[in-house]
Formats: sequence, structure tokens, C-alpha cells
Amino acid sequence: MATVLRMVRMWPLLVVSGFILVGTAGTNADVDRADVPVALLCAVVVVAMIGVAMRHPAPALVACGAVLLVYHVAALADGPIFLGLPAVAFVAGGADARRRTVYALATGIALALAGLTLKAAVHDVSVAGSVWQALAMTGLAAAAFLVGGRVAARTQLRRERARRVAGEERLRLAGELHDSVGHGLAVIAVQAGVGLRLLDRDPDAARGALEAIREASTASLDALRAQISALTGDEAPRAPAPGLADLPALVTRVEEAGLDVDLSLPATEVDPATGVVVHAVVQEALTNVLRHADAARVRVDVGADDHRVLLVVADDGRGPVSPAPAAPGGGGMGLAGMRRRVEQAGGSLAAGAAPGGGFEVRAVLPRGEAT
Repeated sequence: MATVLRMVRMWPLLVVSGFILVGTAGTNADVDRADVPVALLCAVVVVAMIGVAMRHPAPALVACGAVLLVYHVAALADGPIFLGLPAVAFVAGGADARRRTVYALATGIALALAGLTLKAAVHDVSVAGSVWQALAMTGLAAAAFLVGGRVAARTQLRRERARRVAGEERLRLAGELHDSVGHGLAVIAVQAGVGLRLLDRDPDAARGALEAIREASTASLDALRAQISALTGDEAPRAPAPGLADLPALVTRVEEAGLDVDLSLPATEVDPATGVVVHAVVQEALTNVLRHADAARVRVDVGADDHRVLLVVADDGRGPVSPAPAAPGGGGMGLAGMRRRVEQAGGSLAAGAAPGGGFEVRAVLPRGEAT
């Protein structure tokens, strides 16, 4: 399939090649049929150099110029074969526009011009006509080389842009999976530990831990199913993106895992898109506390003024550790994902040791327009 598409994109060169072959044979047949085999052989070599130029542009340019030298010295009929050098130059410019190829282009043009000069000197042809042919061939070949390089550069730019967009989309999906499924797995791990400790001495409490595990696993499976459906294109129910209104439920799940959370929410509404980012940051921060901080208490403050939303998540744990480093841009996907989300929303995020001990995540986001 890829070969077919490549041939479809090359149809102009295929048309030019056919025109060179048929036209060269025809123009020489009108002058002297005995010249047709030699002329056709030269045309075949020139057309072959168009294909060779895709992988070996410099040799193809020199070889094409040499063939045109032979063609002119043999005083064969003028015709479409003159398009051969511009066609090879176009392909060569797209394949490799480095200095070596430019020198090869100059060499090919010089050989072709030498052929025209010798033709004018040895045979009874118009010098003025040869000069105009030389100027036309030089201009066409140079222009074709520049256009070929420009087309190749634009094609490469489109491919790089497509790869960048695909990479950003993969990164976004990975971040969403990490946020949703990672949080659920962290809650499950903590609740499983609680259930194991209480299984013998407090079966009712252990039952509650199992209930929390069931709820967290169901939510994580739903999130995973939604993400997979987005990748495969299959239809699947998607819950609305969580926002500030979903923070109390998030805090409840975390408290059921044994962590004491103080939640403070703004009295006024904020833009839903900002609320989604705040929820994601709080969820990831609380997940990190559950997994790494060895904390007993967490403070989650969400405040808003006329222009900004201020978020602080601070715990009383052991402070920065290797799984959640404070250095900007460092660490695992959790902290990096939080920073990326906040910056994409036009805000900023800082993370590090809290003033009173423990670890603190502080984010500032534009408030936006509430709906």
C-alpha cells in the first residue's frame, strides 16, 4: 500500500519521464530515423537517473549531465530530453540539498553546457539558439533543485508536526490514565492493608475496607474502559469530567483509606475547565500522600478571587522523597503531570517542603468565566 501511495505522489515525474522518452524518439524520427536508437538510449538513461536521484542524487546529476553532453555532441535533435536535467535536479533537491549535491548540480549543468558549446562549434547550428538553450537549461535546473528542496522541507515539517501531535496525545492519555487509574490503585492498596490488619479483630471495619476497594476498583475500571474506548474508537459511556463539586467525594474516599483531610472550597463558582484541573491536581497530590508521605493529616485549600484560583495541598508527612521530588521538571509522571496540566491551563505550580514540615503542592490558575 505504501508503495502504491508513493507512486501516486510521483505521477508528475512519471508523466515527465514518459514525455521525455516518447518525445525524444519522435523528434529524432522526424529528422533521421537512424538516430532514434541512440537518442532513445540517451533518453532511457536520463529517465533512469530520475529514479537513481532518490537515493544517490549527486551521481545522478553528474551522469545526467554527461549523457546530455553525449547527446549534444552527437548533434541529435533538440527536444524533450532537455527536461531530464531539471527533473533529476528536482528529485535530487528533495533527497539531499547539501553542498555536495549543489556541486554535483553545477557539474551536471556544466557538462550539459559543454555539450551545447561543442555542438555549436563542431556542427552547423545557431550559436544564438545554443545560448538560449543553455540559459533555459541552467535556469530550469537551478529552479527545480530549489523547489525540490522546499517541497521536501515542507513535507518533513508536516511529518514532524504530525509526530509531535501524536506524542502530545499519547502523553495526554497517559496522564489521564495515571490520574484516574493510579489514584484508584493507590486507594485499593491502602484499603487492602487496612483490611488485612483489621480482618481478625474488627471484621466490620475490614468489611468497610473491602467495600471501599470494590468502589475504587469499579471506578478505576470504568475510567480504564473509557480511555481504551477513546483509543479504539469504540462507543463507551463517558462520565463528565470531575470538577470542584466532586472534591468532597474524592476526600471521602481518601479518608476511608485512613487519611484525615481538611477541605476548604471557595464560596463562588469558577470556570469548569479550571475546576477540572484543580480536581486533577488535588487527586494526584492526595494519591502521592497516600503512597509516599507517611502522613496522618492533609490540608486542601481551594480559594478564588476575582482573577485567580489558589490551591494548596499540604501534608504533615516526612517531606520530599524520591518518588515525589520537588525539583521543577523532575520526578515521576505524577508531579510532572500536575505541572503540565496547570501550565497548559495558563497557571503555575510549585512543590516542595512545607514550612511546618511535610510536603506542599501550591498552584495558581486563572479563574476564567464561571457558568
